[in-house]
Amino acid sequence: MSETEIVVPKFIIGDTETCGLPPHHYPCEIALMQIDPVSFEILVENRSLIDPEYPIGEIATSIHGITNEMVTEEPTLEEFIEHRLGGGISGEITMIAHNLV
Repeated sequence: MSETEIVVPKFIIGDTETCGLPPHHYPCEIALMQIDPVSFEILVENRSLIDPEYPIGEIATSIHGITNEMVTEEPTLEEFIEHRLGGGISGEITMIAHNLV
């Protein structure tokens, strides 16, 4: 009788806040978490305000509380991916996302 290896995929959960509604829905905050698929513990959490390089609308600010002043010194989305994620997420993963742009 041989043992069968069970391969459990990597789970990443993501969410963003944006600076407005389409067509100006650039991210101004991003959160990504790697979750243990068995215990559901958070293994890695990476979140950051993002400079959307576009003004955040008053309605969006009233919803999430993020202002233009809060993001002026924050990384752009490209900088976040390059420097905080090492260029991206690799390997076989299952992505679970809400409002991911």
